[in-house]
Amino acid sequence: MKLEVGAKSDLGQRKQTNEDNYAIYLPGDSGLPNLTDGGLLVVADGLGGHFAGEVASKLAVTMMKDFLTMERQQTDTPAKLLAETAQKANVQIHNANLGLKGFYRPMGTTLTAVFVEGDKAHFCHVGDSRAYLLRNGQVQLVTTDHSWVDEQVKMGLMTPEDARRDPRRNVLTRTLGTRPETNVDTFEKELRPEDMLVLCSDGLTSVVTDVEILKTCTDAATPQDAADKLISIANERGAPDNVTAVVAFVESRKRRASAKQRKQALKQVVQTVLRVVALLVALLVAFALGYYVGQLQVNQTVQTESPDPQAQSVQ
Repeated sequence: MKLEVGAKSDLGQRKQTNEDNYAIYLPGDSGLPNLTDGGLLVVADGLGGHFAGEVASKLAVTMMKDFLTMERQQTDTPAKLLAETAQKANVQIHNANLGLKGFYRPMGTTLTAVFVEGDKAHFCHVGDSRAYLLRNGQVQLVTTDHSWVDEQVKMGLMTPEDARRDPRRNVLTRTLGTRPETNVDTFEKELRPEDMLVLCSDGLTSVVTDVEILKTCTDAATPQDAADKLISIANERGAPDNVTAVVAFVESRKRRASAKQRKQALKQVVQTVLRVVALLVALLVAFALGYYVGQLQVNQTVQTESPDPQAQSVQ
């Protein structure tokens, strides 16, 4: 499957530093001669309130590139190798933390990645960044948030609505780097032409709903338009955190052509309506002007033909 990808990361409205990072590895990139199809997309969100979150997230997205250069054995699956690469990133970040003295909160990060090969999408995931699969007007959340509030929801102790508003929603139960080992979730999904993939940090999903993500991506002509619009919506709503969105259209030529045709058709309709309105206005102005001029002429004629009472003689 071929991917068209757009991405954007933004500081948000309340943060001083952007601790989000993302990476896009596609066929044709330097150093990736074996990557001929699909690609690898990665989003990482450095832990706020911890030391050097932006360093941890950068290490994570950079190290995931190693997955693309690993030699595969017959027993190796993409999911297995993705998890192994994420574990290596965890070890590297954790080892870096061991050299830090005097910092109460060690650096750490979330990690969400998808590797597309053929008609399969292979995901690996740690933390509360998210991956979505959009298809036929439906949105599916592929990943599970590794957060305290999400665990409460699973146990029936909290509703999803309460979880979105709870001040502890940023308390994570799994991360990269804060412990010697971590558990990495892996998923596999079959892809179809016209599907869309969205990876994002929680700075987006905290203020933009799943349905809004679906509508924004569906309405967009390109994945870059979709990513830009998602970030714009988040900022319009106050964006209390850094915001990152990576959007991929899968085999999307037909969809893009249809979107372009719809835009062109809409443009033509608008232009036609404007021309008709302009013509109607011109006709109304001409009619009103003609009526006004006609009335003036009638009044002048009446005044000319009326006799002057003072000019008449008294019999």
